[in-house]
Amino acid sequence: MADTTIRIDTETRDRLALLAEEQGTNVKAIVREWAFLQLTRTEVSERRAKALAYIQENLNPDFRGDATDEAEGDRLWAQIHDLQYGPRQATA
Repeated sequence: MADTTIRIDTETRDRLALLAEEQGTNVKAIVREWAFLQLTRTEVSERRAKALAYIQENLNPDFRGDATDEAEGDRLWAQIHDLQYGPRQATA
């Protein structure tokens, strides 16, 4: 694969250089890793569809993945937290 040049400001270049130095790598590797950790909209959509299908087939056939399910999921995670760590303290 051929290399190319991207233009960035000096502050960003210096930050990337510092990150690369601390990780024992180079700026090219840092940028490549970041680029491949990001998901495109298409990839997000595909993953969501696969996750929804898995949940419906294996866990809950009525799951729709909408805001109601999201709120229920938040409640479930709160219950799991409380079981593991005890009830959360109320904040004023």
